Amino acid sequence: MAATVGGFETMLGSAFGRLFLQAAGVPISELEASVAAHQDLFRGIARYVGLFAPMGWAPSGLVPTLAVKAALEIYERTQSVDEAEIVLAQGWNESGMFRVAGSRLAAMLASQADWADLGQARARLIEKALGHHQSEAFEASVPIVLTQIDGLVKDMTGNKNGFFAHLGDRSHLQDRETLAGLDEGLTALQAYFGSPQHVTEITGGLSRHGILHGRELGYDTLLNSTKCFVLLLAIIEWAQPRARAYIEQRQRDKEAEFAGSNDVDTRGRRLDRREFSRLRIALDDIRLNQFLEYTIHSRYSSDLTKMLGFNAKDAALVSLVSMQLVDRKSFHAWAKSPSGWILGIAASDGSIDPLYYAGANEPPPPSTEHWRSEKPPDWLPWE
Repeated sequence: MAATVGGFETMLGSAFGRLFLQAAGVPISELEASVAAHQDLFRGIARYVGLFAPMGWAPSGLVPTLAVKAALEIYERTQSVDEAEIVLAQGWNESGMFRVAGSRLAAMLASQADWADLGQARARLIEKALGHHQSEAFEASVPIVLTQIDGLVKDMTGNKNGFFAHLGDRSHLQDRETLAGLDEGLTALQAYFGSPQHVTEITGGLSRHGILHGRELGYDTLLNSTKCFVLLLAIIEWAQPRARAYIEQRQRDKEAEFAGSNDVDTRGRRLDRREFSRLRIALDDIRLNQFLEYTIHSRYSSDLTKMLGFNAKDAALVSLVSMQLVDRKSFHAWAKSPSGWILGIAASDGSIDPLYYAGANEPPPPSTEHWRSEKPPDWLPWE
């Protein structure tokens, strides 16, 4: 988004660019206002990260921008970090963002069988911590959230690294996909939360070591509990691309392991499921596009490329897919996987409810018994 806005800003700054935009029918004044607003947003987020991340406020895509703006204005006017942090804490707690932490975590892990139960268990503990936070039992909410953060980071790094350990290399906390993964994000926060505390004190700090080892006796505050939940949301955001990469690799490993197998699992699904996921998505896109085509024109389209939509850009995928129509009132499409197993989908008379097929041979017209309204096993996802 920043690159796009920057491109428009460059065009607006040149006479030729403004002439081009005018010729294209772009309202210049509205574009200038939009660019200015977005640049203010980017600068505000950058200032928020630079100023508040070292103080324990984690950056993420869920940052309440109005609270950030208000906190920055207070800091610039008073130079008081304490007053700015009060505004941030209030904004975060009023935003309702903490309520989605458990569900976001559970949803992220749900598609991987090895993680689904663990995700639900972590979500349950996070919900308990949120209850403690809302009832001002911060002595309970803070340690629960800190331990779940550490456990989640260890899960996402194959038990190699946690969040709070003192490491010379913190590259596992950095990426270019999330705000949390910025160099000024989790890396800076690791130093804040991961500092050691070997003497029993009442500093009101957030040293995970001091809190969990009984060395910090003043941690139970609204500000600290809020910072822990903000960090949790950032860690979940950081974990999402890693979870996707792990799940995709597991899928590839399973496909390689069972390539050429004719066996099925306990649910009747073939173990050799190479390309099944992509083929199901492509066939379902055909169904949806044909439904729209029929809704608009009262007939199905014979243009496979058009019905594949964005999938048509994938030449290898297109070569696996076929489609037939009957009097433009019925269609069926099918795709052959690398194993030779075929998946199919069909509909008639503009129905939104499809028929499904899975078998070794090219499917017959959908009026036969080989098609079914419920998804056959090979149309189900493979955990």
